[in-house]
Amino acid sequence: MVFILYPCGSGCMYSERKSKSLMLSLLMLVTAISPIVSTVSADHEGNGSGNGTNSGMGMWLTSTMNGTNYTMDHDFCEEEFDENCALFMGEGEYEFNINSYNLNINDSYNLEFEIFTHGIMDGFYEQEESRNWTAYYDSSSENFSLNIDNFTCEIIIFAGITNINTTEYMNMQWLMLGPCGNNGILGVEIEIFGAWTDVPSFHSDELWNNMIYLEEGTYNMSWKKPSGYFTSGNDYLIEYEREINGDYDEGSYNWTAGSGSGVGLGSQDWSITVYEDTCEIINDGFLWEAEYFSNGTWDKENSTFLSAVITDMRGPGCEDHDDDHHEPEYADNIHLYYDNGSGPVLWEMTSEVLYFEDCTDAGGYYECYNYHDNGEWDIGSFEYEQCEYDNTTMLWACEGWGEPPMLEAGDYTFTLNVTDLEVGTNYSLVYDAFTHSTMGHEDLQSEFYDFTATAEYVEWIVNGTVTETTCEVGVDVYLTNQSSDTETMDNFHFNGMCEEPPSMFELYYDNGSGPVLWEITLEMMYFEDCSDYDGHYECWNDWHGHYEHFEHCEYDNTTMEWACESYWGEPPMLEPGNYTFTLNFTNLVVGETYSVDYRFKHDRAGFGSELSNTPLSDFNATTEYVHLDLETLEVDEYTCHVGFDLNAMQDDRRISHEEFHFNGMCEESPSPFELYYDNGSGPVLWEMTSEV
Repeated sequence: MVFILYPCGSGCMYSERKSKSLMLSLLMLVTAISPIVSTVSADHEGNGSGNGTNSGMGMWLTSTMNGTNYTMDHDFCEEEFDENCALFMGEGEYEFNINSYNLNINDSYNLEFEIFTHGIMDGFYEQEESRNWTAYYDSSSENFSLNIDNFTCEIIIFAGITNINTTEYMNMQWLMLGPCGNNGILGVEIEIFGAWTDVPSFHSDELWNNMIYLEEGTYNMSWKKPSGYFTSGNDYLIEYEREINGDYDEGSYNWTAGSGSGVGLGSQDWSITVYEDTCEIINDGFLWEAEYFSNGTWDKENSTFLSAVITDMRGPGCEDHDDDHHEPEYADNIHLYYDNGSGPVLWEMTSEVLYFEDCTDAGGYYECYNYHDNGEWDIGSFEYEQCEYDNTTMLWACEGWGEPPMLEAGDYTFTLNVTDLEVGTNYSLVYDAFTHSTMGHEDLQSEFYDFTATAEYVEWIVNGTVTETTCEVGVDVYLTNQSSDTETMDNFHFNGMCEEPPSMFELYYDNGSGPVLWEITLEMMYFEDCSDYDGHYECWNDWHGHYEHFEHCEYDNTTMEWACESYWGEPPMLEPGNYTFTLNFTNLVVGETYSVDYRFKHDRAGFGSELSNTPLSDFNATTEYVHLDLETLEVDEYTCHVGFDLNAMQDDRRISHEEFHFNGMCEESPSPFELYYDNGSGPVLWEMTSEV
């Protein structure tokens, strides 16, 4: 079963704020469980019975984005309406598994699950499903697919499992956030102490971790202007919703791109005033490419929705936020060195340099433009603080966004230096060191120190190993002067190689002509404009109105287009014949014990589905790979789909999961019936007369 979340069009636009409150009211939170996994197998015909006793069964949820080997574990929330337990999920197609464990063998079970979603364009959506089976093993896994698009905002999955024999019941619920239109085109900025700062969207990877806490005062606000996005002569419109101190304001502003100075997003600055009792501060925006009726009124139904930004900030009046939790200032006396054995290197960002044909000093920042062939100026950005004119290239060079250092695989020593301390003063220091990898490993090391400064300088050392699958390493540091009760902080982030780990599974299929390795035939996508950015390509999608990223693109001089490999494609096609399916289980450690279990499915048009679950015995690896014979199958012209869902287990935990799917010819099966009609002149076979 596939649940698809697609926008229904601009006519069903809704208020994200009202929907967010309603979605959170649906969230029923339950107690914690540990993700224990054992062999997965069950009879899904629903006809079995048993006489087991209460087992203390439990559930956990996992998801995998199609085309990747990265499996995410979904945690339920321990505190009621705790938004921080939500998991952000980017745009893509995901395979979800509701895993149940501690089942009674030979007992019958029922699983009911509901999916509640809402999106910025399509409002609320609900899907229910019920499944029954008899447990032949002490755990089971039920899977379903879910497509998350750029406008999906929130997803709640509720699942309840019942042991039909003992009437034992338990349920769990998980919360996820989607992009909700946050695609980087539109943003909100706030000026704090003379510096412009992005206001984070909670529909992003960081969720609420980057919440901005404001002191009392008046702050300037502005839309973050997308660089080179607007097409000259096209009409645009922004809807906004703002709320502070109990005052709610909504409205819209429209303009035509390239129509003159002072028109557009740049003319739409505003200010907010934060008082002692101010709590939640809302500044939301919804950007459209606008169409209008002949009388000049906005035709929302036929306008194109481009981007959204949904933000929250907090003031001093929030009940869960006191003076000790105000946003600390960034420190200039905290430094981090990293060393892989070749000598210590100071952490610093590598600045990106952007070039423009014309820049104007606007007092504190530069407005920069590039001239296009259509005779129009295209704005680059209002954000550049440092720009210099290069007499050699005749261009303005501006310092843009930077990149953190890249860590190659190896063992590292991270040395944290804190300087300019006051001797005799009491301090406390907290650091959080974390890593994220394509293996799904999220490691966190936190330390807390109270100390009295005996010198102006102190250091701490953290050792860690970086592998090829490491995507990110971060060290967040918080230093508190206990005498003055002031807190400073700094963040040090690194990029890793972020390579996908080698798959442990290789599936071969053979119809007698020789074994063939299973692989996807990737779909090609074509674009008029692509740019190479440090090993990947960014291509402009005119249809969707945003950039897309690809690893492999080539320019075709014949079609004058860029051809790019997508991240999805078609599985192999099985022609009619007798097939054997063989699994290579690879990348094993000699001497370790492993097991494999798999679910097999064969769908035939007009004949239903054949479904089986097969556990393979535990074995001790004597080599780095083993061959396992899975199935022998007769494929005919009525075969629509053949699928294998495989799990590799070690020490009662899943170490690898992969699915292999095949397409068949899926021809309509012949009818077993023939109807003849006769008016006395002889029998005639009933058949449709084709229309030409």
